[in-house]
Amino acid sequence: MISIVLTTLYADHVNLSRLFLVIEDEIERIRADQLDVDVDTLTLALEYCACYPSHFHHPTEDLMYDMLIRRTPELKGEIAAITADHKTLSQLTETFSNAVASATVSGGTKLVHTLGLEFLRQYRRHMHIENTKLFPAAEKNLTQWDWSEIEKLANPPVDSLFNEHVREAYLALNRRIVTRA
Repeated sequence: MISIVLTTLYADHVNLSRLFLVIEDEIERIRADQLDVDVDTLTLALEYCACYPSHFHHPTEDLMYDMLIRRTPELKGEIAAITADHKTLSQLTETFSNAVASATVSGGTKLVHTLGLEFLRQYRRHMHIENTKLFPAAEKNLTQWDWSEIEKLANPPVDSLFNEHVREAYLALNRRIVTRA
């Protein structure tokens, strides 16, 4: 039986992938020098990427990975690399977000396009490794007791974008994601 923690982590990846399609749409508009780039949507998407993964998703993964190292020490190197990615992704999100904010003032979009592509590439690579290697390893090797311990320590997610209580500022972004999907 799959844990609610792991189910939530997988669902987060699906939701982030859907959000990345919206970000990708805006990056493509920037690349094509289109005038209808939705900076507000891009800004809100990056705000979400700065908050939810850092405060809920990645800390929960880190708890799971700590437990997984105890059960499968041979994965220690891969887990160390993927948890180091969490800091890198946070920094990349901040850099990309700052570039978007600067572009709204200066109009310079080349850096936004470049950083946006790197942001998407790194996040997708990261989630692919987790989805195909580390999450299945956790499902296979962690016990019910392990999952109970992780649940006790994890902050329950308050997803302000992908739940029935969408934060008002995210309503338009949520509609765009649903429409895009």
